[in-house]
Amino acid sequence: MSNKAETIYAKDKAEVQVGNRTNIYHTNDSCLADLRSTDPRDDKTRIERTKGGLLEDSYRWILNNDNFQQWRNDEQSRLLWIKGDPGKGKTMLLCGIIKELKKQTANLVSYFFCQSTDSRINNATAVLRGLIYLLVCEQPLLIPHVRKKYDQAGKALFVDMNAWVALSEIFANILQDPNLDSTFLIIDALDQCVSDLPHLLDLIVEKSSESPRVKWVVSSRNWPNIEEQLETVGQKVKLCLELNERSISAAVSIYVKHKVDRLARLKEYDDKTRDAVQHDLSSNANGTFLWVALACQDLEKVPRRNGLAKLKTFPPGLDSLCKRMTEPIRNSDHSDMCIDAFAEIRNRERPSSNRSPSPSPSPSSKRRPPVATVPGQALFLAARKGNKNLFLRILQSGTKITEVEPDGTTVLQAAAEKNQLDVVRSLIFFGADPNLGGGRTRSPLLAATDRQHEQVVAALLEANADPCAVHPEAPPLMKSAFHSTLYHQNSEILSMLLGARADLNVVPGLLQYACSIGTFDAVQQLLDNTNMSTNLDINKVSKDEDFFGTALRVAVINDPALLS
Repeated sequence: MSNKAETIYAKDKAEVQVGNRTNIYHTNDSCLADLRSTDPRDDKTRIERTKGGLLEDSYRWILNNDNFQQWRNDEQSRLLWIKGDPGKGKTMLLCGIIKELKKQTANLVSYFFCQSTDSRINNATAVLRGLIYLLVCEQPLLIPHVRKKYDQAGKALFVDMNAWVALSEIFANILQDPNLDSTFLIIDALDQCVSDLPHLLDLIVEKSSESPRVKWVVSSRNWPNIEEQLETVGQKVKLCLELNERSISAAVSIYVKHKVDRLARLKEYDDKTRDAVQHDLSSNANGTFLWVALACQDLEKVPRRNGLAKLKTFPPGLDSLCKRMTEPIRNSDHSDMCIDAFAEIRNRERPSSNRSPSPSPSPSSKRRPPVATVPGQALFLAARKGNKNLFLRILQSGTKITEVEPDGTTVLQAAAEKNQLDVVRSLIFFGADPNLGGGRTRSPLLAATDRQHEQVVAALLEANADPCAVHPEAPPLMKSAFHSTLYHQNSEILSMLLGARADLNVVPGLLQYACSIGTFDAVQQLLDNTNMSTNLDINKVSKDEDFFGTALRVAVINDPALLS
């Protein structure tokens, strides 16, 4: 028998016996799993849900737009570039285009959504991985182009220093494959690609001119550096949202009606209030979806009787509204720090070719750490204050959610300790680790249980925070979320922790601790819990010096009357 074997593109079998050796072969499934850094289909669903759903009437205008029609029907028009200012609805517009293109079953549609605050989807390599992943998922005959290199390198192919080079070659081969159907490639928010954007733009320029079967749609803000590179594409159509003001305004009006309908149900507005809210929102939005979303978010937080008065405080235009939302921070003791942070943010948001000279440092700035550390400090401040809009704006500037304070406290931990539920949910949404922390409270969950913030505890547990994480060096009441909860005798939070199907046997001395502080109702709750994956060992001996021995021994020492 020959000891040689050709590459096998097997779906289900990972081992092949050749002679006296067992050779391991990669499968299509393992290849796809390693290629996937994200599933763009899930990103699209998440984005649509976050923004309140995809409204067909708010995007249909583009289907009849002359520029769109030219790109769609002219074989020579390979690239459609949709550009516009922040908040103009570019992302949802592309979601609508994807939906319409997929209605035609002959079309192969692959897409990617860039977001600067998410390291999974904010770089050029991630874009290529996402596009290739969807292409081979939708048309499996294309996977040999990936397997040819993957079978030699494994997962390293997609993540090492040469990943961009290898993926670019794979991508080029796929686009030249005769089996490739009529294909649409869509990339949203090029300006949110914070790593290797020039490489991505070069690839778009090169590949959009090669295959007549492949058409591209990309979107971005009005950034000169993006325009410079995309202008070199000869066969392109440019659609500027600012030049389609009438269509955008009509779409925003539809969005306003949708948001006001929801507000009216939530707040039980009467017809007069409802009409007044809709009129004011429509009058001040200035063709900006984001302005409407931020204004409605604030209206949800105020009592119904104060809604109209609150609405009158919203200045027209996105920049003015964001400025008003930062006023509480500007007036705080940390205003100097935040002003410096936002100066830095504004400079980051401008492309390098469009930046103005930096202002001279203020006297107070000379007494503070270098400006490079300020955005992170501002992020912690916004998280603790619960200013979600400011918080998200700082994140959008490129500040990472992985920022930590000198003692190891994370942003999620800081928000959890201050009971800022909206910020906690946003951080979880953006991928913050619910089990990472430091400082006095050790972790986000422990911070929330220590302050007895029940809704925050629920949100963290839903995000898979570990209720059994133990911190041996901590004082007894801070050794775990269970210890903290027992100390505060909070039966509601204890029920939540138990409901997370925790194995209490991995938490040293838990039953002993409950007995040592006399929380016998909690002891009974621990013993009666039916959601545990394993039974609690009541005879387990604790070696902790604070409550040594069995639970019974600790209980008797704590209350000798138990012996009588």
